[in-house]
Amino acid sequence: MREAQYGRMKSSRCISRNYGYLGCSSDVLSIADARCSGRHRCEIAIPDKAMSAQTDCPDDLKLYLVSSYECLRVVTPEVSMCYVRRPVKVHATESTTTTPSGYLASIITEKTHCGATDRPWVLDAAPGQQINFTLYNFGASFAKKTSDLTQRHCRVYAIIKDVNEGKSVTVCAGTKRVRTVHVSSSHLVEVRLLPGNAKTLGYFLLHYQVFGCLDLVAPSGGWVKRNGDVTTIGCAHTNDRWRLYCRNNTWHGTAIANCSSLASARRGDGYSTAKTTAIVVITLVALAVGGSIFLCGIVFMYRMHAAEQAAETSVVFGPQLPRMEGGKADPQLSPYCKATASPGDNAYETVDDTTVDVAPSGESAEHANADYAVTQFLFSQSDCRMLQATPAMGPRFHDGRPHFHQYYELEDAGKTADDVINAGDFTAKPIVSRNV
Repeated sequence: MREAQYGRMKSSRCISRNYGYLGCSSDVLSIADARCSGRHRCEIAIPDKAMSAQTDCPDDLKLYLVSSYECLRVVTPEVSMCYVRRPVKVHATESTTTTPSGYLASIITEKTHCGATDRPWVLDAAPGQQINFTLYNFGASFAKKTSDLTQRHCRVYAIIKDVNEGKSVTVCAGTKRVRTVHVSSSHLVEVRLLPGNAKTLGYFLLHYQVFGCLDLVAPSGGWVKRNGDVTTIGCAHTNDRWRLYCRNNTWHGTAIANCSSLASARRGDGYSTAKTTAIVVITLVALAVGGSIFLCGIVFMYRMHAAEQAAETSVVFGPQLPRMEGGKADPQLSPYCKATASPGDNAYETVDDTTVDVAPSGESAEHANADYAVTQFLFSQSDCRMLQATPAMGPRFHDGRPHFHQYYELEDAGKTADDVINAGDFTAKPIVSRNV
């Protein structure tokens, strides 16, 4: 019921003659609420004794009722859903054009048991939103008559529970016809209605209204922080931030950019330059390390070669030297080959220049100052290829003392004179050295 006036308000089809008592009337909305509000249908017979008792009009005059009402759509589930003792879900998600709201009626719970203590209504809005509950108490007139008792005792109409918080609020009848009874702290709420003796005490409606803005999702590479109706969004790798405000269930503020794109833009050419510099530095380091290793290898090989040279004697081939066998020329060998043993330092001794030169007669010629016996060389007759070198044994006197020496055996017998000349010094390796 919207309004209800009972009496003689003005001349109308109900009042044909004015007896001087126009304008006497009373507000009988509380009586109309108890008889009609919250119900599917109702009837009020005129004259009504209870309403007449509320007016100051004479009893012998005809009185009439002026009223207005509104039919509301309430949550009405399928009856089969109420047979099972389980929560009855009411979807209260936000749409782009309207903010969801509705009415939970005690008369529906009375008739179907949906919304009762063992079959509660479950209101589920979107994360970040809240639900406001307003009670329309059509039994307020009865509460006013027993205000002292009402203040001491709570006639329970509903129990509202924030599911995520685990907290419940008890809604008592009270003496006000319309009042806000609860604002949820989350988007998920359970509501249990207790109709009681509604036929005597009146029915009630519990209006729910979803409000607030949905929680925002953090952008890629960013973060989000909400504090009530203010949300701050920022990028993880930059100092970019945005602040949004929730007004009329909509977020207002600067458009949010893509954090990944901003990070790439911040890096820009600097990122490319740093990457190129890193590649160049790595390449130079690799070249330096490789060059150092190569240089160390060259030095090592050079030292090894120098050590071998110090421990060996070089032999260089030339023409016109046949082999000597007991002072006689060997007709199998070429008379045109020549060999020279060059001095060299090694771990055994120092060898002086010793040249062997054999004339066609087969006689040997030696340096007069040679300290050691001459090594005999064997060459090929046709191409002066070294076949072998045989150490000569014999006493030599040096400083009045006899010395016996066995000198060298060639490693690479078989090379031609030209090969040896082209390749450099031909080396001979000492095998025995002893002084007596």
